[in-house]
Amino acid sequence: MLDVIIVGSGPAGLMTGITLAENDISVVILERMSRPNENKLCAGYIPISSFRKYGLPLNLYKHLVEGFRFHDSSGKNILVEFDNVVGGNVDRTEFAEFLAKRFRKNGGWIRTEEYVFDFDERNSYVTVKTSKETYKGKFLVLACGIASNLPGKIRGRLFRNMVGLCLQTSIPSNHINIDFKKENWIFYGEKYSPFGYGWIFPKENIVEIGLGSLLSEVKNGLDSYLSNLLNIVGVEKKYSRRYFPVPLSGPIEKIYSRRVFLAGDAAGHVSPITGEGIKYSLNAGVDLGISISLYFKKKISLHDIGKKYLKLLRKNVFPDLKWGRIFLKLVQKKLISSSKTFVDKKKLRAVAELYASNITHLNAGLKFLKTFFL
Repeated sequence: MLDVIIVGSGPAGLMTGITLAENDISVVILERMSRPNENKLCAGYIPISSFRKYGLPLNLYKHLVEGFRFHDSSGKNILVEFDNVVGGNVDRTEFAEFLAKRFRKNGGWIRTEEYVFDFDERNSYVTVKTSKETYKGKFLVLACGIASNLPGKIRGRLFRNMVGLCLQTSIPSNHINIDFKKENWIFYGEKYSPFGYGWIFPKENIVEIGLGSLLSEVKNGLDSYLSNLLNIVGVEKKYSRRYFPVPLSGPIEKIYSRRVFLAGDAAGHVSPITGEGIKYSLNAGVDLGISISLYFKKKISLHDIGKKYLKLLRKNVFPDLKWGRIFLKLVQKKLISSSKTFVDKKKLRAVAELYASNITHLNAGLKFLKTFFL
């Protein structure tokens, strides 16, 4: 019997696996694709603070970011620059393969092309049924996103006002005649999203162009908004475009049972105001790995694993999720307006800090609030 079975080889699953393997715990990751995070839809921004925290090499960045250029529906744009690199955009598959190599180096095992369609939690173990075979382990970690129906068996349903819907396409860089320098582009206004924002995030060989909206505000799809973004960069040819959901729920505490735990998107570990998730998935994966490891070291009881996990999340992940949800509600109530923010560069600076994600959401919010009094 395995110690831990992990479903999903994204940042949350891999960081959980790495932390467990480093503590000599037997662990397998089950991945439905042929490679970790293969064809994962994501703009791919990760703050420099996360790279430093986890000792990640800077060559994983496919585009360094020193500023954010904000656009509105009128065509106006404003650049907010920082003194140094604040982060960058990664290729999700390459990033996952780097983490997978670290996982395997510590004795971890990844089984690809295994679709998990069900699990059964018993008193002393969990069985996991895949398209190939059945696994048995002491614990199960579901880090398989929110498109899977498996996390809902633990977490419950996410309603339309707790989920974002995104639409994205990838354009070859040589098909866009724009020098993005060290910038990521953000688009606000009704031209680019019914309730959310659009983005253009360059990488080495491709440019990710997409938008997101609160699902409850989507009435007629998002294709017309994406077309408006493509017009900005002069792209007329229709490239493949795909929809994907993201959780915008804020902190969820019902993310574990006796032997099953959720992490990453499956657990709602995404900022409700920016949609950023990689940073929080990395943190949550480590927090969960630490919590389970303490049980195997006989430092906490079986019943205390989930409590320890939540305690770490409340310190490392939940604060930004909580404030992100508060900011989202303020936008919904029109107490924060993108049009009013756009004419005030000090306010945009605070918003840029939010996207750069090297300070907490609360501190970015306080910077935004101070602009009303200065």
